[in-house]
Amino acid sequence: MTAQDCFTVNSIKWITKWVIQNDLFIPEKVATLREFMTNDAVAQEVADVLNRRLAQIDAWSWGTAGVPLEMRQQHNGKYRVLMDEDILDALFLQFIGIKWSVKFKNILLEFFRSYAWKSSPMTIPKRDLERRQYFLYENPNIFLS
Repeated sequence: MTAQDCFTVNSIKWITKWVIQNDLFIPEKVATLREFMTNDAVAQEVADVLNRRLAQIDAWSWGTAGVPLEMRQQHNGKYRVLMDEDILDALFLQFIGIKWSVKFKNILLEFFRSYAWKSSPMTIPKRDLERRQYFLYENPNIFLS
């Protein structure tokens, strides 16, 4: 595990900010999350706990119940589904999800730029191109005649 893969006070703050901005939690838990952002000592404790979890990720388990949800009715009558997940689990999963998405993006971009993805320089014959356009309805002039 590299230093880049570990939780820090700064990573706790940006993950917490993302979770708050996306309005995923009930208001009581949002208040707790705001404390993580304002108090560096609390953020460091959370980072330490999550780093221990990350070091033992092969033994980590989400449990069998899945993500608990809470339905709340808004003033306009519509319902809103909020997570009632453990805050530490949510921050942990958000961090891993962001790290994986960055890693996957880099791998896919590398593959896209490689010769494995290069298209054939061969041109499509005009008859085949017109046939493709006809069957895919790409040529609007076909329907005018």
